[in-house]
Amino acid sequence: RHDLSVPIITIGDLVVDTARRRVTTGPQVVPLTRAEYSVLECLALRRGRVISKEQIVAWIQNADSVVDSKIAEVWVSTLRKKLREAGAVKTIETRRGFGYILE
Repeated sequence: RHDLSVPIITIGDLVVDTARRRVTTGPQVVPLTRAEYSVLECLALRRGRVISKEQIVAWIQNADSVVDSKIAEVWVSTLRKKLREAGAVKTIETRRGFGYILE
């Protein structure tokens, strides 16, 4: 499920440390919930590719929880806000009718 061979993913000024489950933009640590981090990790590991809401939910969902795909919209929205507040240059873009992309 997780690509552990890629411990640090850098996209512009955004750094996703998958080993420590930590996100920074420049010197600023971005405080994220577990779900928000997982959404970002999902997009970062597939940077440059459009990821559907259903794929995001499948990435996060575990065996004992059922998650509606609409919650992915909420996670992406709050994640975008937190990244902007931390001064991140890179952000998550919406591809209407397809999903989300991080380039």
